[in-house]
Amino acid sequence: MSYLTMSGVNRVAIDHEIIKKAGNPLVRISCKVCGETFVLRGSVERDGTISTGAKMCFCGNEDLEQTRL
Repeated sequence: MSYLTMSGVNRVAIDHEIIKKAGNPLVRISCKVCGETFVLRGSVERDGTISTGAKMCFCGNEDLEQTRL
């Protein structure tokens, strides 16, 4: 169990085991400039890559690092 902190929401518990059973992989996206992290559900493409739809961070940076959880 981990926690996600966002503005307006104090702490939201995320049970990764429940989300993993949904079929779509979890992906941690980190901004290389400001250090902001997001946990999103991705979809597996035909070529084996994972697509989350994330294009840029709130700070405007488009250079994001994706790590599968």
